[in-house]
Amino acid sequence: MNLIRLCHFDGTRGASSVEFSEFRDDPFITFKKGYRIRALTDRLCGRAGFEPMISFESDARFTRLELRHGRRVLAVDRFEVDILTWADRHTAPAVLLSVDRGSFPRVLMGGVNGYSVSMTTQAWVWVGICAVLIGATALFARWMTERDRRRAAWGDSLLDPETADDPERGRPRPWIIVNPTKQEDPEAFRAEVDRLAAERGIPHVHWIDTSREDPGTGQALHALDLGASVVIAAGGDGTVRAVAAAMAHSGTRMGILPLGTGNLLARNLGLPLDDLGAALDAVFGPDHRAIDLAWLRVEGIDEAADQPAEGALLAASNASLIRTLPTGAKEPREDEFAFVVIAGLGFDGETMARTDPKLKRAVGWPAYVISAFGAMKGRRMRSQLTLIADTDTPADADTGLSEFTARSVLFANCGELPYIVLAPEASLDDGMLDIVAVDTQAGLIGWLDLAGRILVQGMGIKASTIPTTTANVAFRQAPAASLSVDLARPVQVDGDLVATARTVHVRTDPGALDVAVAMPPVL
Repeated sequence: MNLIRLCHFDGTRGASSVEFSEFRDDPFITFKKGYRIRALTDRLCGRAGFEPMISFESDARFTRLELRHGRRVLAVDRFEVDILTWADRHTAPAVLLSVDRGSFPRVLMGGVNGYSVSMTTQAWVWVGICAVLIGATALFARWMTERDRRRAAWGDSLLDPETADDPERGRPRPWIIVNPTKQEDPEAFRAEVDRLAAERGIPHVHWIDTSREDPGTGQALHALDLGASVVIAAGGDGTVRAVAAAMAHSGTRMGILPLGTGNLLARNLGLPLDDLGAALDAVFGPDHRAIDLAWLRVEGIDEAADQPAEGALLAASNASLIRTLPTGAKEPREDEFAFVVIAGLGFDGETMARTDPKLKRAVGWPAYVISAFGAMKGRRMRSQLTLIADTDTPADADTGLSEFTARSVLFANCGELPYIVLAPEASLDDGMLDIVAVDTQAGLIGWLDLAGRILVQGMGIKASTIPTTTANVAFRQAPAASLSVDLARPVQVDGDLVATARTVHVRTDPGALDVAVAMPPVL
């Protein structure tokens, strides 16, 4: 508790303490009976040998008005004293009296109006809360500004509105390539999609299941061969990239029904994630955009995964006889894997390798976060990166070599992950890959530093501009690149582990896909 005595700095000015009994004849302003501070006031006065003369009692928290009216002694808690001495600093002369339990009945004095007033713990807490609120408001404003910038860029990327109609029918002729493992009841899912499509004037939908041997590439080519006007990937990011490999340069619209854990391409396209009807509206609607596809191949393989390469699946399905590539585009090599979001080597590949599929189905994308804790123990990589200025340049051409140490090196076709922005400058239609090298030191401190850097990128703050010594995020851009590391590390494409290897080569295929999108975007 604190006591305020109003005076004109007569005999008490300059004194270091005062007898508590001197308040005997002064009127008190205090709380009503039942409050802790009132009980303490009565007890202190009783110990000083007098009963306080109460001129005003209240249950209001602030009674500054009574002080302006000439009252003599105010009994309030520490927080209210701080508010009073700051807000009413020049209202009336006052002396702040702090009870010293060891020397009672004497009271130590500190001044207002020319005397220093020490802040209480509670006041510091409130100052801290205010600082946090101000900082959070500023960061939220930055986030809103960055979100609006991304929305504007998204709108500028749209192609001329046009529905993907079959010329003979005057409406879309859809084929859905579905991963049956993404639904607990696949038949019920199909029935629901058929019903929603019929409500939108499409009475018949063709269905093809993916398989372990072919996660969607051959099926999509088959749909193209049978005259589909729109081919829909219904599944996770693995299904999407497999279908995308077949749809590249086909001239046929690709749609997405996001059913996976991350649904990263759907997020970056602003597609509805949890509304099947809204997702179908996007698929059958007029809004669409051209986006890049990317390809990765591995060398120096220590251990191959059982993931089939889309290049080999295209060759096995005679893709060149079904679709005609435009001038300048080329069929991928049989050892190339397609990706539309992010490929990488190192920590990210180790995270994907450790992620339990059952846990993914149970908790969703947080399963990746859980597996990442185990992957943090991986060694740092001594890396050599070669940037290639043109996708036709041989992979061994030294057009921009750099050496560095990293935990992970990623190749991003787009930059948004759940709740974070990994590559702020990445764009789905710029013909470039954003190469992100991340490194940490000092154990958990470094990883926390890295997490903080990546989190603020969604607010338009570049991670590379934040000074630190425990984490580093570096960015480069190129249409193609080659990366070699000292020891074989796990390699992933859009969340699928493809090999444990020492060298990867990546390239873009600009504007390869015509993808249906939603309007407005859901960011």
